[in-house]
Amino acid sequence: MKVVLAISPWSHSDAYPPSKGKRTIGSGIFGALGGATPPLGLLYLSASLKNAGHQTRIVDGFFAKGEDFESEILSFKPDLIGFWCTQLSWPWANATIRRLDSRLPGARFVIGGAFLSTDWRTELSCGDCAALDYVIQGDAEETIVELCDVVRGRRTPDTVRGLVWRRDGDIVVNSRRALPDHLDHVPFPDYDAIDIRRYKPAIGSYKYVPSVNMMTERGCGSSCSFCHSANSLRKRSVDDVIAEIEWLRGRFGVRHLLFFTETFTADREFVLEYCSKLRERSIRIAWTCNSRVDTIDEELLGIMRDAGCWRLQFGAESGVQKQLDTIHKGVSLEQIRRGIEMTRRAKIESFVSFMFGIPGESYGEGLETIRFAKSLPIDYANFLNFTPLSGTRFWKHLDRHGHSLGPPAFHLLSFVPHSMTYDELADLMVRSYKEFYFRPGYLARRALRQRSIEDVKRNLRGLIAFLRLNAKGDFGASRSPSAGSNARR
Repeated sequence: MKVVLAISPWSHSDAYPPSKGKRTIGSGIFGALGGATPPLGLLYLSASLKNAGHQTRIVDGFFAKGEDFESEILSFKPDLIGFWCTQLSWPWANATIRRLDSRLPGARFVIGGAFLSTDWRTELSCGDCAALDYVIQGDAEETIVELCDVVRGRRTPDTVRGLVWRRDGDIVVNSRRALPDHLDHVPFPDYDAIDIRRYKPAIGSYKYVPSVNMMTERGCGSSCSFCHSANSLRKRSVDDVIAEIEWLRGRFGVRHLLFFTETFTADREFVLEYCSKLRERSIRIAWTCNSRVDTIDEELLGIMRDAGCWRLQFGAESGVQKQLDTIHKGVSLEQIRRGIEMTRRAKIESFVSFMFGIPGESYGEGLETIRFAKSLPIDYANFLNFTPLSGTRFWKHLDRHGHSLGPPAFHLLSFVPHSMTYDELADLMVRSYKEFYFRPGYLARRALRQRSIEDVKRNLRGLIAFLRLNAKGDFGASRSPSAGSNARR
């Protein structure tokens, strides 16, 4: 049986304001600001399907656009087409499914993704998605293999756990598939299905190529109220992770890893064992990971640095303790400062994210967050609009907290809290980048920390990209609150 696994093409104008979209995304000299990493979830599914005897093709809409994207699918003549979706990409996937349905009348369509595990009714019950046949909830490796048996008529859909489907006009939700305690049984991602050298992560987030993203666990042990990753935490063993790294280096020449684990440093013993085995096997590879400031210490950071870790990503979120408490972050401002200072002393770069528009946040508190970010020894900062995702605690009572301006998008405002106006929020988004990055002291420190030509190129590309992104402070006329929204100007 033939299965296409796809990420739908997306439009620059839908993700970025018209004045910025074409200037910040593309494959030209500056590359893509957001970068492109291998579609890890689809690679896992492809490996499971091939192990079950099926043929697969991965079609990535980042590279294939419009008719080229659909031609790649049509030429394969698939029996089943699966789209990986997020809350952001679902509208594009849905439009693509509608077009393909008339050109592939015998094929079946399925979607999956993190937010679909909490808000599947929107996808199957909306009036313009009649072509969509199935939704997979939760881990999909086993479910999609069993779904292939359904499509071939070898079993009935009611026997497939984790499947949502249609029966006589009704939506049927099967019982959830039990989550495994460990993940070592999951096959390595099918990197043979893509050209690994086409992918480069976001500007400034890698040192070498080829670079790939890796997973050491699924789920998250934290309970931040703006995120839908908090669920049962399942892990891989260190030996399984090391085996994959050796396979990636030997077969594909991979030189850099981005660990997409929600909090890589949450399990201190895992990290210590991982670093120890890298040294024991003389594996030299650069890597970055996500962390929390309350999970690190001086000793751990030194061991990670010596094992190849050169950057940590932290979510500080706010410079106001009240806002950290609102989103149930579970850390204090002092912990944030201490953790980032420790990271600097360990000679590891820090990339720290902040948010504006947290429910209850005032414009003055947003300015305080900018001051807090500038007071920390951060190498790179990212400032984002607070975006309630479907299935999260804030999403369930959205109107109580603020006004939605549309579905989430990369640099378009999608939510304005009652406590702030649209113009105030837009001002914070522009002001934060300008005030943080264009400080003489910061620019001087960055210049002194350049160690190679690649460092210079990464920072120059990032500087030009940020200049272009924030030149006009335009967050999209289509998101103007004057068009049907109650958000205040």
